[in-house]
Amino acid sequence: MALLATALATTVATAAAQDPNPMLQAVQALAPHPCNSETSDALRALGLLPGQIASARYMDDSTPAAVFFPPGIDVYVTIAGQSGTLVVQHRQGCRVAGTYTMGGLTLPHGPR
Repeated sequence: MALLATALATTVATAAAQDPNPMLQAVQALAPHPCNSETSDALRALGLLPGQIASARYMDDSTPAAVFFPPGIDVYVTIAGQSGTLVVQHRQGCRVAGTYTMGGLTLPHGPR
């Protein structure tokens, strides 16, 4: 009986240690990156579901325009069944600076 209780406790502890955030898991599977947690939070805030994310690609946005805008990382996200792209803009420390859409993409809650 003690062995069963130990096995059950280990299983519960392991399940609790795994991230229960399906959006974060989806983003990590598509594009492992240190900013995945913030990206997944932004996608959920926009009303998206994990199964809707078709692809995600992180790109450094350090350009000559960085003189006027702080450099950071942009995430280009495509949504299943839609044309266009959602861009999540990250700045220092993975802070989300904003989101916008390109190519006619529409979102349930719109870009912020």
